[in-house]
Amino acid sequence: MIEIQGLTRKQRILADTLWNKCQTQGDVDAVLGLFGVDARIVYEMMIAHTMDQYQGVDEARDLLDRIFNI
Repeated sequence: MIEIQGLTRKQRILADTLWNKCQTQGDVDAVLGLFGVDARIVYEMMIAHTMDQYQGVDEARDLLDRIFNI
């Protein structure tokens, strides 16, 4: 599980939804479409946080591909 500091309650719920409930890029797109800017911010923060956890961009991209099918 990704731990991102400073999220609002709504953003934490969106992060949990993206992380635990979305199985496909279609699921992610649906959440982003339903919740708009708030969901997009959380999504981008999750990607940035994941990228920060790895030394190599390729390694982070591989992980994100598996998680979000991007």
